[in-house]
Amino acid sequence: MEKKYILVKNNTEYTFEKYTDSVFQKQTSIQSLFNGSIFKNCEMNNSDFSKSDFEGTIWTNLFVDNCFFKSCDIKSSIITDCKFVKCDFSLSIINDTEFKNCIFKECIFTEAIMNQNTFTDCSLVYVTLDTATIALSKFENCNIESLVLGNCSFYDHIMTNCNFRDVTINIDSIGRIYGLTMEDLQKFKYIFGEQSMDLLLIDFLIKLIKFLPAKNGDCKSRYTYSI
Repeated sequence: MEKKYILVKNNTEYTFEKYTDSVFQKQTSIQSLFNGSIFKNCEMNNSDFSKSDFEGTIWTNLFVDNCFFKSCDIKSSIITDCKFVKCDFSLSIINDTEFKNCIFKECIFTEAIMNQNTFTDCSLVYVTLDTATIALSKFENCNIESLVLGNCSFYDHIMTNCNFRDVTINIDSIGRIYGLTMEDLQKFKYIFGEQSMDLLLIDFLIKLIKFLPAKNGDCKSRYTYSI
């Protein structure tokens, strides 16, 4: 099916629209409203949607390349089978959103606030999370690679059956993440504050694992909404 090229403008309402087999190419729609809209089998490239509202949107099978979503509201949305490459979500609020089978590669989430989201079968590679706040979320069967989780607030998560590769994490976060295995802990690189640490000594890991159950029980009770 031939793609339709979409033209959008700044400060415009596009609520409850349905975009199917569409292309947003070199478009600028800053501070616009896309609430309740559906995007299916679309492409977005070299476009700027900064300061726009995407609450209650549904994204299915999108390829999004080099787009700006800075200071956007993405809440209560469903995003499935999408790939985001070199996109900027800095300063955005992304809450109560379900991501399934999505890829984020070389994307930026600097100073973003991301709470109560679910990530299932997703891949996060070379993602920048500087000074972001990511909390109360669930990660299942995710691939997390080449990330620094030590310069952001990353806590109160459930992370199960995830694959970690070249991930640096703040030691303070460990006791507030439920579902990590000994193997996961051994794969991490650790920092404390701004100081990097060598791989933890086995004695310390054992003590940490013994400490986790009490924390896990406390943390797990916070996730009744998503289990």
